[in-house]
Amino acid sequence: VVFFSLALKSRIFNPMSNQRPTNRDTKEIEEKDKDEVSVPARKMPEWTPPGIVFPIVWLLIIGPLRAASTALLVSSGDVAYGSMTILALMLHLSIGDTWNTINNVERRYGTSVVGVLCVWLSAAFAAYSYGLVDTVPLAGKLLSLPLIWLTIASSLIVRTWQINPNPISGNKESLLPTKPSSQDGTITKLVWFEKEE
Repeated sequence: VVFFSLALKSRIFNPMSNQRPTNRDTKEIEEKDKDEVSVPARKMPEWTPPGIVFPIVWLLIIGPLRAASTALLVSSGDVAYGSMTILALMLHLSIGDTWNTINNVERRYGTSVVGVLCVWLSAAFAAYSYGLVDTVPLAGKLLSLPLIWLTIASSLIVRTWQINPNPISGNKESLLPTKPSSQDGTITKLVWFEKEE
């Protein structure tokens, strides 16, 4: 239960805003955000899976695979909760939550491409680390299966970046972690430290 919860809700430990995208983000029309700044809605590739696919994959496939592989390691008695092996998965979850803020909240599409590569590499590293535990070889194999979905998601992110140029310059957003001009002064917010009004 602990590992399943962490696999699905690690973002509650993220001090940055980590909202999920809404239908508003995928409409191909121009809308106003909460501050009344005109922001073009994100265009998605035509081969984007229906929105319902994402929660199904995370709830029924990714989360259970992460939880089962980690539970196998801990129940074997060879790996402790705070071991470097399990911390490799926690590192992956942390990178994924940071990427989520970059992609879905700040909408930095170029930086998101680099970020999703880091997500994929950290997932591969976690699966490799799990595979190094000789007594439970199944754990590494189970944790490597989400890489299939992450590869599809990475392709989707790259294509989204390609079809969403900067609304001001018309060029693709920078791959470097810079604040795009389309954000009009928006900066990363640390929601843990903001006062509620």
